Amino acid sequence: MIAGNPVPSPLRLRGMDLDEFLIRHDGVISRQQALGLGMSSAAISRRVDSGRWRGVTRGVYLAAGHPRSARAQARLAVAAVGPTAVLGGAAAAWWLGFVADEPHRQVVFTSAVGDHRRRTSTSLVRHRRLCAEDVSIHRHLRVTSPALTALDAAEEIGLKALDAVLLRRFTTVDGLLRAHARYPTVRDKSDRG
Repeated sequence: MIAGNPVPSPLRLRGMDLDEFLIRHDGVISRQQALGLGMSSAAISRRVDSGRWRGVTRGVYLAAGHPRSARAQARLAVAAVGPTAVLGGAAAAWWLGFVADEPHRQVVFTSAVGDHRRRTSTSLVRHRRLCAEDVSIHRHLRVTSPALTALDAAEEIGLKALDAVLLRRFTTVDGLLRAHARYPTVRDKSDRG
């Protein structure tokens, strides 16, 4: 299980150029990431005060010149919840390339309990402890694994998510069954009458 402790960043931040980071992350950066790049709190404040970075939610910024695209919105949603956050559901299916339709909202899973006041306007935060095999990093963003993504997305967008993941061989039927077995109560709520 992924505990409440932050998982190390998928990138080694020291030595990475800030501009390169912003390009790779669709203009989205958190305060924690900026500090990890060696910036001081004063330098972050200067960027915000000058308009080079716009605060989207407390501690999460979008660099000027970068659109608030669907990709940026997904990154903002995850960054706003914190370092243990994971993109899931239909948004993860889109991020992983299973479906072409951009998500209207981002489901973000976190093991941290709380009200998550920092979330973005288009995110839905759900508390769920995820097993390590159900978290992957794709394009420098923590997302649910293909099998769990397909199962969760099927609830939102239908069976095309399952078809896509199987036809493209991102997982197998056995992989879907194992993912389902790890979280049986999530989908069995309707059986409780």
